[in-house]
Amino acid sequence: MGALASHRAVLRGLGIPESTEDDPLYGTHTLAERVANNDPSAVRALPLATRKLTITTTQPGENSAIHSGVALALRDVYSEQGIARMLVDAAGVA
Repeated sequence: MGALASHRAVLRGLGIPESTEDDPLYGTHTLAERVANNDPSAVRALPLATRKLTITTTQPGENSAIHSGVALALRDVYSEQGIARMLVDAAGVA
């Protein structure tokens, strides 16, 4: 049986916040960076199944431009500023 650990448990064990106000994936980004830099504490904290994990880029798919555009639009619309714009627009209409 290999070692099992949740993503949150690994972050907590390393003292990395799961997210910040500016970056909801802060913990994931920080952990990936520390593992990429062979930080011994980060590498030891990973479950055995992921210690030899290789992350590579993928070839863009047929609809990747559409998916990227949708992701960027949603990110803008549901950002703090996007919600504020919608509330101001709605208040002006009423």
